[in-house]
Amino acid sequence: MLDYDDLCLCCGTIAHASFSELVEAAAAGGFRSISIWPHHYQDACAQGLSDQDLKLMLEDHGLSISELDPLMNWLPPAALGLDPDSPATETLGPGEDFFYQIADALGARHLNVVQAFGPRLETEMVVEAFAGVCDRAAQHGLKVSLEFLPWSGIPDIKTAGEIVRQAGRPNGGINLDTWHLHRSGGSVDDLTGLPADAVVAMQINDAAAESWADVIEETMQGRLLPGHGVIDLPGVFRALDTIGCMAPIGVEVFSDELLKLPPVEAARKAGDAIRTVLVRART
Repeated sequence: MLDYDDLCLCCGTIAHASFSELVEAAAAGGFRSISIWPHHYQDACAQGLSDQDLKLMLEDHGLSISELDPLMNWLPPAALGLDPDSPATETLGPGEDFFYQIADALGARHLNVVQAFGPRLETEMVVEAFAGVCDRAAQHGLKVSLEFLPWSGIPDIKTAGEIVRQAGRPNGGINLDTWHLHRSGGSVDDLTGLPADAVVAMQINDAAAESWADVIEETMQGRLLPGHGVIDLPGVFRALDTIGCMAPIGVEVFSDELLKLPPVEAARKAGDAIRTVLVRART
């Protein structure tokens, strides 16, 4: 069972790594768990690895899967401006059932959902869709985290928090990505009044003082290791400590610079960085 202070290596930090490389790197970096994207499972199976092989690989390295990421087609395609019968809907990726297949095969803590693009939708529609995912995910022992993206119809933590509140599902909550919090204009103050169980997942990273002209390009290429930018990460953790947050701490740093490094080296840098931030936050 993962708990607060357990570290998760989010696969975006070493985005080019295979399942086995991700596992090896996470163990070397001192992490307790990993996040995976659907292709990690698909590619491993295509290489002839069985579910049992993958489970043993995790167990041998003292790891579990924290996060299955990202479920993007939980909202009606038509509401996002897509023809449900068009090949364009494939950009939304696999459906819920595939994520549940992975969870049933390998075990996982939570499923992360995002509105990757599209307009701001009627709150009632989004709440109903999120609640439905929570109910179905609960049958597979999963929590569900809602990640807000500054360029999407769920652009900030206040919007995500209201959706979670109205859905009212015990296994539902916010995924706190600190880069998204910062670039959406949020701050530590947005965390201090949250209920203890409001944040069910974290993706910790840092940002430069000046934002890029293309925010999506920056988020996928130019994030910084925790403690290497201007985000008040010690303040974030002090606020989460104060409200009694119990979510594990994921580290997700999409960075062209990190991608130049071998996965093990990148994971060690990420692990060292987040532990340094946590020491600063609590001393």
